[in-house]
Amino acid sequence: MSAGASAASAAIGGEGAGLTGAIVDEARLYEQTTPCCCSADHFTVREMDVLCQVAAGLTNDEAAVVLSISTNTVAGHLREMLNRCGVRRRAELVARAYAAGVLSPGEWPPRRTGRRCIQLPAGTSNGHEPN
Repeated sequence: MSAGASAASAAIGGEGAGLTGAIVDEARLYEQTTPCCCSADHFTVREMDVLCQVAAGLTNDEAAVVLSISTNTVAGHLREMLNRCGVRRRAELVARAYAAGVLSPGEWPPRRTGRRCIQLPAGTSNGHEPN
């Protein structure tokens, strides 16, 4: 395993069975959540996978290794999430995900809450609107 892949694996909590177990736990979380009743956009399950890797600080190359997808696929998911959220940078995307309740605060590595709705809570701004 390359140094980048080892770092990527370490960033999400290890290799092998531990990682597989975490993926299975996450899949169970999806099964237990009910869909949101709002009309806002939602992240796909795969976009959530990419988002968690980005929130952990991984590069596109490292996230691709961890998720067993191509770097171009990671970039495509990121581009789509950035556009849908109306943000310009990865850091803004992660901040938006925490603000919308998509990622669980205070946990490392970053974890999903089960919510995939990207609508910000009422009274919150995306930071690009004039006051």
